[in-house]
Amino acid sequence: MPINTDIEIHAANVLVIGSGATGLRAAIAAAEAGCEALIVGKRARTDAHTALAAGGINAVLGTRIFADTCKEGYGLGDPGPSGCLPGRAGS
Repeated sequence: MPINTDIEIHAANVLVIGSGATGLRAAIAAAEAGCEALIVGKRARTDAHTALAAGGINAVLGTRIFADTCKEGYGLGDPGPSGCLPGRAGS
């Protein structure tokens, strides 16, 4: 495997590991506290786990969480908790 010799140097007060929703929220909190945050993720921004986790995001938005949860679980999940928990996501 070739070694990448193109090195970029960045300075920041806060280093956030992970570019999903939690990492982005941590960077926002750091910025609100007056710090400069640098976010590092192992995947492209459009391929972060949050972008792929439609069910969890839909729970917060109050959309198709039950159907998405069943679909993403390949129909193997227990419909009881799958229907009950998303309904309480906003509370």
